[in-house]
Amino acid sequence: MSLQAGTRLGPYEIIGALGAGGMGEVYRASDTNLKRQVAIKVLPASVAGDPDRLMRFQREAEVLAALNHPNIASIYGIESEKTSGVFSERAGAEKTPDVFSTALVMELVEGDDLSARIARGPIPPADSTAIARQIIDALEAAHEAGIVHRDLKPANIKIRDDGTVKVLDFGLAKALDPATSGPQDSRTPGPQDRTMTSPALTQMGVILGTASYMAPEQAKGRPVDKRADIWAFGVVWYEMLTGRSAFPGETITDVIAAVVTRDPDWDELPATTPQAIRRLLRRCVEKDPKQRLRDIGDARIALGEAEQAPGPEIPAPAPARSSRLIVGVLAAATVASIALAGWLWQSSSTPALPVHLSIALPAGHALLSVPAISRDGRQVAFVSSDGIDRPQLYVRAIDETEPRLIPGTEEAHGPFFSPDGRWIAFYARNRLFKVSVDGGAPVGLADSTSSDGGTWTDAGTIIFNKTWNGGLEVVGENGDASSTLIAPAAPDEYAYVWPYAIPGTNDVLFASWGKEFKTVLLDTSSMTTRIVAPGWWRRVAHVPTGHIVGADSGDLLAMKLAGAGGATDESVAVIQGVDSGNMNGDSLFDVSQNGTLVYVRSSGDRQSIVSVDREGQATRQPLPESGYGRLRVAPDGRRAVSGGRLRVIDLERGTATPLTPELDGVPGSRQAPVWSLDGL
Repeated sequence: MSLQAGTRLGPYEIIGALGAGGMGEVYRASDTNLKRQVAIKVLPASVAGDPDRLMRFQREAEVLAALNHPNIASIYGIESEKTSGVFSERAGAEKTPDVFSTALVMELVEGDDLSARIARGPIPPADSTAIARQIIDALEAAHEAGIVHRDLKPANIKIRDDGTVKVLDFGLAKALDPATSGPQDSRTPGPQDRTMTSPALTQMGVILGTASYMAPEQAKGRPVDKRADIWAFGVVWYEMLTGRSAFPGETITDVIAAVVTRDPDWDELPATTPQAIRRLLRRCVEKDPKQRLRDIGDARIALGEAEQAPGPEIPAPAPARSSRLIVGVLAAATVASIALAGWLWQSSSTPALPVHLSIALPAGHALLSVPAISRDGRQVAFVSSDGIDRPQLYVRAIDETEPRLIPGTEEAHGPFFSPDGRWIAFYARNRLFKVSVDGGAPVGLADSTSSDGGTWTDAGTIIFNKTWNGGLEVVGENGDASSTLIAPAAPDEYAYVWPYAIPGTNDVLFASWGKEFKTVLLDTSSMTTRIVAPGWWRRVAHVPTGHIVGADSGDLLAMKLAGAGGATDESVAVIQGVDSGNMNGDSLFDVSQNGTLVYVRSSGDRQSIVSVDREGQATRQPLPESGYGRLRVAPDGRRAVSGGRLRVIDLERGTATPLTPELDGVPGSRQAPVWSLDGL
């Protein structure tokens, strides 16, 4: 229906049409009482002619009118009356007498809507952030008042000439829903909650929302909450940055299918998009609402932290043109830190200086596990503790200044990233878990009493150790039942540990322990194996030059991985001062696929033994600095035994007595000594 210029609706005189959509027709009007211009939204006849729905709409509008926020377009009132002949179905048609008309009177916001701005091209990250911040503020105010927008999209976001953002039509999708009228407020949600039945809305692709911006639960017709707005916000921001839809399709069905089954093309984001914004966008458009950002206020906090701690982006490495491996050596690092160095694969004629930095652990903390780095080299995960609280998992983005604690990860050990860097798997409390890099409840995947490494494959499976002296297990990334991938060939082998899936292939490297210690390559498609590094028994990684790297005796070694039947190159030391871990083979390094190495500087034989009394007073033992490994104190508290170089230490006299020299050179044999109950 159309409303003619000059028509009066209460004190409001229509000036002209502004637009039309599934929620009704919008007109510019003059408020003859207050001498101001307003926007009049004439509601569909299906609402105006239904007393129950009109009452529902009246209650919703009262709540919306209470929203007083600079980024939310205000509601001034509702006009509802019978008018004679002011509407017509089409131009030239006879006027229909006694039409029941209902209109929502709103603040008139001048300026383009966001869809018009996006149509002119992508919005630079800095400008889009300024817009996003105001949308966040509007959503946060509405959500705190218990109001969900349900139809957030660029067409419902206006940008004034002074840069102020105004969000329109809060809650109207719910208010206009025919299923939410009358006395059904307290009913259990049913099928009637799922779809707006107005033909106009169906034709517009609206199912309590607009197809391109609906959350998956909306698209499936399920009840929604504020997390649907968070999804739509992420989609709108993506569209601002890229200038294109996150879920394109020729038909509404195509769009909905994309929403439910596909992710946005993250490669379309501008290269200058900060990593913090990339992570925030991914968290907003998680398909599972349980894994999605739970509160839009968290987006405001994350955005503020990102702006306070800007950092350089790490560019993608240039394509390799030779197998020359150029590495950088960090001259020094603090005790409580993890070092990073740039690894560059490039032509020897164009060498470049590597980049180095040191990641400080939280104050008073010690590193307790192998650090992990994401494939893109942008995030580092590690486990640390201050010796009082239980160890927990931390994540540090390279473009941030401080590590972030991941709650719920007490007693974590052995973290490793998913291929896309959005998840971290880790061991804790005899289980293998995964947790989002942005936080949330950890998800249990499988039982495990080991922590000797793990790897996340491109195929969406996780290869891990179920026990310390067994084979390799495999479990789906969503926690399907685990099964044995490969078992040691007894009696010559007793353990397969430290698996590493080579990206882009079906190959997995792992260490084999038994009569001989070696690194083995497993082709998981044919389940065939071959030895690639005899004598290498610690954890290794693979780099795009075709080398495998591993740490031993303080050196990081590299060896060319030969093809099937080819001879394996001799290993060469490429960097010094890398902590080789302990006799369990957990070398403290990891390497990304873009050339970034993360490692712990070796402390060598520079450890001291310190005792702490009940009052917290620390006393250094009169023993020389050495590599004492893992200490175990005897039941009487007077002696201790150290792993590695197995020695009994008299804590009263300050002496150390070597034990079992015949075990020198036997990997793993002196890893975790324990005392008998009588201390003898």
